[in-house]
Amino acid sequence: MTPSEAKQIIMQIFGGANRSFRVRLWDDSDIAIGEGDPAFTLAFRDHDTFADLIRSQDLYKFAMAYVENRIDIEGDFYAGLRLREAIKEVEPDWISKLKVLWKLGLRSRHSADRDRQNVQAHYDLSNEFYQLFLDRDYMAYSCAYFQSPDDSLEQAQKNKLDLICKKLRLAPGERLLDIGCGWGGLVIHAAKNYGVTAHGLTLSGNQFDLAERKIREAGLEDRVTIELRDYRDLKGQPFDKIASVGMVEHVGISRYPVYFRAAWDLLKPGGLFLNHGITVKKNAPFTGETKFVYTYIFPNGELDNINHMNDVAEGAGFEVLHVESLRPHYAKTLRHWVERLIANREAALRSAPPEVFRAWKLYMAGSALAFEEGRTNVYQSLLLKN
Repeated sequence: MTPSEAKQIIMQIFGGANRSFRVRLWDDSDIAIGEGDPAFTLAFRDHDTFADLIRSQDLYKFAMAYVENRIDIEGDFYAGLRLREAIKEVEPDWISKLKVLWKLGLRSRHSADRDRQNVQAHYDLSNEFYQLFLDRDYMAYSCAYFQSPDDSLEQAQKNKLDLICKKLRLAPGERLLDIGCGWGGLVIHAAKNYGVTAHGLTLSGNQFDLAERKIREAGLEDRVTIELRDYRDLKGQPFDKIASVGMVEHVGISRYPVYFRAAWDLLKPGGLFLNHGITVKKNAPFTGETKFVYTYIFPNGELDNINHMNDVAEGAGFEVLHVESLRPHYAKTLRHWVERLIANREAALRSAPPEVFRAWKLYMAGSALAFEEGRTNVYQSLLLKN
């Protein structure tokens, strides 16, 4: 296909889109879509990538092409990610237009095996990489809570930890368990500010090592402990309160009964369990975006709707006392993370391969839009062992 033919196809597909942007082809020629100043430029590095992506209209392939630097979005990154909406605005003869590509003899050069190999490096992300975009004080890798639009990320994450501690009605002398404690932010904050004895569980060696160091630096070794252990393997004296923040997404919907029953067994009668997790609407479609996140960012992750999640919690014996959506707060949190990651690009590229930097930039920016548009949500459910 020549660049001239490619431009004809671009106009067929995007000509009716109600937005302004540019498309730059592999020969550095470009074409303007819409009127006014373009918000971004979608750049294709080579012919085969253009052919495959335009033909397939596969968001998963778009994501992987961006990660591999075969396409780029220059300018307003968020506006570029909203290009999928422009595709939806095309008239119903979309399918017939796509057939033009087949007549031009285009083909895909990708295989499933190759796609799976693209971003393996993300499994080995270091503590230093996360420190580039998370808050400095707690390294909280979950939704912050902005009491004011002007709150810094550091203040908003402290607000979130206080929100959790107050919902759990923590009191001095109580025992708190944090399932999936990350770098120990909640257990340290709760012990330091609410007088509890706190225990955290993680499966990450990197998180464990840094959390242990943070506990020593805070002088809390006598009241805060961390274990490298699965929550299902924890036995012993029950806890007064339990928190699980951003961990339920990794449990698997079919294993919810085990998860909630384990929390029930680890809790004293009358104890409270705060379950904080990302959700989707009931019967949400499995899209290319979903495939990308589940394959390369959160392998084996699974999102459920909040009603079913709390139904299972009730089935395990819990009473649902309170449910709160923090959706707009997560959208703002993610925008903070993206801004910090971009600002620390050079440092990120020293601690991780370029594919990892691009994958996480894409994942977090796309997630920000998903929360802003209501395609995903995040809820805190306060559960009582009655």
